[in-house]
Amino acid sequence: MNIKVEKLSKVFYSSRKKESERVLENINLEVKKGEFAVILGPSGCGKTTLLNIMAGFEVPTQGEVLIGNRPVSGPHPDRVLMWQFFGLFPWRTVSRNVEFAMEVKGVKSARRKERAHKLIETVGLKGYENSRPGGLSGGMKQRVALARVLAADPEVLFMDEPFGSLDAPTRYRLEGVLLDILGEKKKTVFFVTHNVREALHLADSIFIMSINPGKVIKMEKIDWSKPRSASLEKFRRKEEELLSYIHSQKDYTAMEGI
Repeated sequence: MNIKVEKLSKVFYSSRKKESERVLENINLEVKKGEFAVILGPSGCGKTTLLNIMAGFEVPTQGEVLIGNRPVSGPHPDRVLMWQFFGLFPWRTVSRNVEFAMEVKGVKSARRKERAHKLIETVGLKGYENSRPGGLSGGMKQRVALARVLAADPEVLFMDEPFGSLDAPTRYRLEGVLLDILGEKKKTVFFVTHNVREALHLADSIFIMSINPGKVIKMEKIDWSKPRSASLEKFRRKEEELLSYIHSQKDYTAMEGI
């Protein structure tokens, strides 16, 4: 499904302090069906708020979000949001966590188990099917969360720094897994990261945001074939170009990967 954000702003009001904070201002962007879009921006620029609005968990103060040419008025099974925290059910095993969304959709038990087993193996957790989250490392929990989201098979996938807690080799591997699975099915993805190199590995388009309030200040189309190697000359040139632009923005000093 395509995504269109039109003239979107968000203001948070504090009745206790009797003041307001404009978090997002005049956001306009468009993501085509099957496109992998990435948002780059510093902490506090409103990336997570934007994802929550797009996924239907928050309401904009002004403007609107259209998905599949229909206004977003709340959450919908066709779109899934993967937050930074794992959100796993501690009483369920790895397999049962991955099966959860399929249970909600009424998928038959045999099919659920088959798909869960395949995804657990794909994210590198074969042998942990009967483990519970309390016995897993943070990186392993994140892989379970990824498998669970992919098992839901949504048309649109919103991802809020899903690989931020992983070591570099695991992050790179799971980026490849994500591209392989979603590329086959032509899903639309909207992905938040602080990491410029990760953005270049994944993105068909990159939106760069500024802060106070959050605005989209630059958009880059990345039309190279995937997978991409950071050793390629054009990859290095584009990375240097984006980093140079980011360094010119005074509110980007805390970003990862610069």
